[in-house]
Amino acid sequence: MATLTAGLAVCALVLLITLLFFGSVSDYLGRRRVILGALTVSACACGLFLAAHGIVLLFAARALQGIAVGAASGALGVALIELQPGRGRLAPVVTSAVPTLGLGAAALGASALVQYGSAPFQKAAAGPPGGRLPGDAACRHPR
Repeated sequence: MATLTAGLAVCALVLLITLLFFGSVSDYLGRRRVILGALTVSACACGLFLAAHGIVLLFAARALQGIAVGAASGALGVALIELQPGRGRLAPVVTSAVPTLGLGAAALGASALVQYGSAPFQKAAAGPPGGRLPGDAACRHPR
């Protein structure tokens, strides 16, 4: 459990550092470039998650995920505000509220599917029949 928590902490820490130091990079490079770069880094993070068979690659994937989310959230938030006609008050509210609501809804939905869903959802949460997923070695505790 400590390994999973440390992996999530790496993601959060890198995300905060990215927001702090690179939050305004889209002002200089342009929104589209930063968003496309963040999507590329996110795709690389997904590839690392697939290839992760140990803790090092899992942490590297979490760090890349933090960089991607940190870079994209600043650029996407500003792009949303800039694209709103009339520069009303809705865009800042949406930019700040939707990520939190999305995380809450995803956690609630996944929990409901595992708890009350049919057997395929419960099996998907438990893993494949062989019990091995990419990155599993870093996530499972010895018994």
